[in-house]
Amino acid sequence: GKCEPCPRGSYASLGASSYLCKEASPGYATVSVANYFNEEKTDQLPSEFDSHGWRIYPTHADSGLNFGETESILLMKVALDPLHDTPTINFDLKFTPVDTNSSIPSQHSNSGIEIYINKEIQNFPFIMPHNIVKSVYIPLPTHQTEPVIVEWIYYQGPLDGPSIVTLSNVRVVGSLTAGATQEVPCPSGTYSNQGHCINCDAGTYSLERSTQCLPCPEGLISGYRSSGCEKCGNGTFPTNSKASCKANCTYVDPDSGASYDVTPLKDKFIVRPTDYTLQPVKYQTYEIQLCDKFVCDDCSVIENSYIFGKFGEETLHIPRTLGTWYEFVPEHNSGPNSHTFSIIYTRGKNIASGCTSVRSTIRFYCVPTEGVGLPVVADGNNKCEPIFEWKSLYACRICTEEDKIIEYGRCENNNRIKKTTFKEACYDVENSGNTVLLSCEDIEVSVTTVVTAASVSSFLLILGGILAIYFFHQKRRIEHKYTILRNNVDTENENNRVNTEDDSQDISLQNQ
Repeated sequence: GKCEPCPRGSYASLGASSYLCKEASPGYATVSVANYFNEEKTDQLPSEFDSHGWRIYPTHADSGLNFGETESILLMKVALDPLHDTPTINFDLKFTPVDTNSSIPSQHSNSGIEIYINKEIQNFPFIMPHNIVKSVYIPLPTHQTEPVIVEWIYYQGPLDGPSIVTLSNVRVVGSLTAGATQEVPCPSGTYSNQGHCINCDAGTYSLERSTQCLPCPEGLISGYRSSGCEKCGNGTFPTNSKASCKANCTYVDPDSGASYDVTPLKDKFIVRPTDYTLQPVKYQTYEIQLCDKFVCDDCSVIENSYIFGKFGEETLHIPRTLGTWYEFVPEHNSGPNSHTFSIIYTRGKNIASGCTSVRSTIRFYCVPTEGVGLPVVADGNNKCEPIFEWKSLYACRICTEEDKIIEYGRCENNNRIKKTTFKEACYDVENSGNTVLLSCEDIEVSVTTVVTAASVSSFLLILGGILAIYFFHQKRRIEHKYTILRNNVDTENENNRVNTEDDSQDISLQNQ
């Protein structure tokens, strides 16, 4: 009868005399592997292949014997399991010149082979060394619902002698057409389910060979397919889903206790550093949004909340990540024009061309006269790690009651001026740092209230002192009376004892 593949969640395992279907172990997934052109011998072209000039043999395929300029194509359609995370194709190639006089590759040779996956050329040398078997390993696209197209294209130059490329031992891991033949442990960040490794959602995590994903503990977050959880950067906090962090525009220096609020700066700001020395003029635009945005590594929509926009002669807009991980870094400086804190963006996938990572810094300077201010690109800036400087009132720490200095003017025409200033530069959230005209009566009432309160407090303190002295003397009087009473009792007891002894002596004399 016809052989059937093992049911889902099991794989073919060799028993005593035949293959048996064995259920995958907990924490493991089954892997389907399809083999072509190997020791099992293929007598005809497999249905997955289509040849234009290639020849099919029992154990291999080759590009055919041709003279002059030639192009021969072997095409393979690979149906992949969409639930398999790491599909690959492995095969062996060998380049053999037919003309023995051409056994050494010529630097002027125009013959070679190209490999394409879904019409995209792969990183493989066009000209191969002669008569040497080269094993090739290529990752295939994941989560594909349509077949993946693999092409081997041999091209022979018009002045080159005939050569043959041989293909053998083709092995597709994650094939949907083959039955499962082995089990592999599910990697960290996944869990096993009916023979497949399923990715953990953001906000959960798993270790290798897990059968379930675990939620992150309180205060921690994780991204998609995570092997662990982590704390949010300083100045951000976990969302309810624990999938990302969020900045709420307010920050506290954990060392000094100083508070900052950049809520007025959270709208988008555009920075356009322009170099007019170039012709035609080229410039960059940076779009900066500070807070009330989510930050995470694997959310493309969220990542675009923090972007660079590059404008130039050829392209209108090329997005580039400002950074997806957000952290408040206090600088422990105070006073006007001081660098009070920085906001640093790191991580992200949309990395600028020529850069290896993402890191962007916004340095904030406390300058009360600037109001909102605007970010500017710092001197000596580079595109890989850009630095901005932002002078603003809102870069100053929030004023406290201890910072206030209140002064009252003289009473004239029943009015008096109340002036509030601050000891040093700070952000007056309550807008109390101003000059106010008050009625003298209001001030007198306030003063009377303060005096009355002070008088009551003084009276209560004096009364408390008097009561304490009274109770202290009462205590001493009671202790004195107790001592006298105790002495009287002891004297009376002693007299009774003496009288008793005298009576005993009188009775003894009478008996004699």
